[in-house]
Formats: sequence, C-alpha cells, structure tokens
Amino acid sequence: NDGKLYDAYVVYPRNYKSSTDGASRVEHFVHQILPDVLENKCGYTLCIYGRDMLPGEDVVTAVETNIRK
Repeated sequence: NDGKLYDAYVVYPRNYKSSTDGASRVEHFVHQILPDVLENKCGYTLCIYGRDMLPGEDVVTAVETNIRK
C-alpha cells in the first residue's frame, strides 16, 4: 500500500449516444470492463466518475481533493 486512496482516476465523456438498453458502449467499458479487469483481477483501486463521486460534484475538484488525501 502506497498510501494513495486511488490508483487511477477514470473520467470519460458522458455525451455518447446510448444503445437500446440505455447505456453507451463507453459507459459499459468504464463501469463494467475496467473494474472487472483492473480492480477484481489486478487489485487496483479506481475512482470512476459516476460511481465514486457525488452527483453534481465538480470532477476536477473531487480528483484534486482525493489526490491530496
């Protein structure tokens, strides 16, 4: 443990068109594939926009605050 709260911050554009099930391919990759591989299989801790930040929270401020912890 290096003392960091997160190993990586994942911020992505949320303006992609949704597929028929309501989730875009980007959102599927970010919320399903990345955590499965990087968190579950490799042991990294990700901070993912839309999952680990409060709704309406400024992304840049949240990332800067978490990096300083």
